[in-house]
Amino acid sequence: MRKIRVLLVALAGEDRQWRRKLTEELERESDIEVIGTAPTVEEAIKEVNDEAMDIVLVDAGVSAGEEQRARAVREMGIGRRGRLKTIMLVSNTDREAILNAFLNGAVNALDRSKTGDIAKAIRDAHAGRSAIHPDAAEIVREELKLMTLTPMEREVYRLKCKGFSKRQIADRLFKSENTIKTQMRSIREKLPTWG
Repeated sequence: MRKIRVLLVALAGEDRQWRRKLTEELERESDIEVIGTAPTVEEAIKEVNDEAMDIVLVDAGVSAGEEQRARAVREMGIGRRGRLKTIMLVSNTDREAILNAFLNGAVNALDRSKTGDIAKAIRDAHAGRSAIHPDAAEIVREELKLMTLTPMEREVYRLKCKGFSKRQIADRLFKSENTIKTQMRSIREKLPTWG
């Protein structure tokens, strides 16, 4: 049986020790082979074009910017054999990074500290299973619920979740307190478990 060939794109280049540890852990798996690591998107693109691989792990780490993460996921998904499967590794279950990873074509996203789950995510992606890691699944479910809100309701929701009062929200959004009250009622109708 041929091993699952994995490229690790380590955008958090300063964390060499973690990259080495992850590579060693993945190499212990009998069915996974790490064929290389790349510290930049440009080097990863060259690897993708030169090597036959199955999965690209994009480690965004802490220092990678949002555009760098998005570009890595978008461009890593395009290989010689068609669409490669990309998995985004994020720090501390970064909500925006996870949502952007899926929007840019990742098949999964999970906290980089959960090294025990990364091998399973690789196997699931390679087998074509749409298994979204629990770290990402909760964020995606919440985002789907929030999609039912209008842009103004979403802003009211965001401010209320940050602890602002109706008065503070009204002042901040240049609306009347009654308007904010009406929008909060609408949010509760759309999201019954909120508030």
